[in-house]
Parts: sequence; structure tokens; C-alpha cells
Amino acid sequence: MTEQKVYDVIIVGGGPAGLTAGIMCADRKLDVLIFEGGKWGGLLSTLYPNKVIPNYPGFPDGIVAIELVRRWLKQAKESNIEMRNERVVEITEHKVVKTQEDKEYKGKVIMIAVGIRPRALGIPGEQKFSKKDKGVYYYVTHPEDFIDKRVLVVGGGDTAVDAALDLVDLAKEITIVHRKDMFRAVDENVEKMQKINKITISLNTEVDKIEGDEVVEKVVLWNNKTNETFEIPIDTVILSVGMVPNSEIFD
Repeated sequence: MTEQKVYDVIIVGGGPAGLTAGIMCADRKLDVLIFEGGKWGGLLSTLYPNKVIPNYPGFPDGIVAIELVRRWLKQAKESNIEMRNERVVEITEHKVVKTQEDKEYKGKVIMIAVGIRPRALGIPGEQKFSKKDKGVYYYVTHPEDFIDKRVLVVGGGDTAVDAALDLVDLAKEITIVHRKDMFRAVDENVEKMQKINKITISLNTEVDKIEGDEVVEKVVLWNNKTNETFEIPIDTVILSVGMVPNSEIFD
């Protein structure tokens, strides 16, 4: 019987953290194995592949997200890192990694870099319209989907404000709602957004539910300061309300 190979480092997650860690470990001549259950590159390749990242070290002029992922993958392969597109379902106390394909791998060190995903609001209509392009999205992955649409952006951080600004030249009209009385995004972008007539800003406002037959048609909003509830016609909703870690299997 062949003895099971033992890797120096097994990394669970092939996003920015996992790929970076793998490259650094390989540079130290360690035998590295990286697992990724979805797309290599994590959110950079799944949610915003075409977004320009303005502040990544080494790229003062910015770099497109998917290009950064390509460079990481090229460097990882040139570093002889073993990369498997398998989903990890369990890690035992003896550092054995089990995957959905019923395979097992042993490591001296296991690094968990499973990343994050968009936070769901959990409101009526969200799940119904969040699949098959029915009107609910968590990021502007494909800007062409929003051409001549009435867009509602929900959130007060950089992702929400960036989404509103990215769609100004494409959408018919844009409304951005935030549950607090001020945005937490970069001041410069907030000020830019406030000067654009096409963008309607509603603070102290929350989404109560998303409605429609086959696709999104309207939303019910609630002003948490005045306790007023009102409806507005909407074609698409972008929920940018933060992220949650993909750490359930390790709880």
C-alpha cells in the first residue's frame, strides 16, 4: 500500500489570501497544495472581474481585478504549487482534509483562507429574484444588465457608492438608500455622487420587501426616522450591505 503524501502546507481557498499565501510558502521551498471549490480568485473573479482596483500595492495606476487574478495564477503555477478545484467539506483533528469528491489529503499545516461572500438582507422577495437575472444582484458584475433600468442600490459603504457611480451613464435612474444618516464610503466619492442629478439619495431608509411577478417591479421602503412606508417602481436592486465569512464548515 502506497503511503499517503504529506504536504508542508494545505491551503483551503483560492482567493486573494489563499493564492498570496501559497506563493509566499512556495518561495520558502515548501510543498503547497491549494483547494478552491468555486472560481480561482474569489470575489475578484466572481463578483467584479472588470472592476479597477485603485489601491493594490505595486500598481499605482490601478489594475483590473481579473488581470490581478491571472497574474497570481501564473505565478502560482510557475512556483509548482499543486492546485485542485475541489470543495473541502471537513478538516480532521489529524490535519486530514476531506473533499466533496471523497478524497483525502494530509498536511503538516492547514491554512483556512475561505474568504467572504455578500451578506443577504433576508427580506421577502430577495431569494426569489436573486437568481437567473430576475432583478436582484449583489454587485455590478455585468454593467450591460443595467442599461436603461431603474436601479435601487442598498448600502452605505464603498461598494454601494461605487455601484451607483459606475451605473450613472447606463441606468435610466438610480436611487440609493442607506439605513443610517450618513455614508461610510470615501468622502470624495460620496460628494461626487451627491452632485449627480440622476442619483436620488434616501438616508435613514431600509428595504422592507421586493415585489414583482416574474421579475422585480417595485420595492417597499421604510424610513426608520419618520416610520413612513412607501413604494417606488424599480427594475433592478443591488444589495451592497456588507460581507460574511464562508466559515460555516469550521464552526
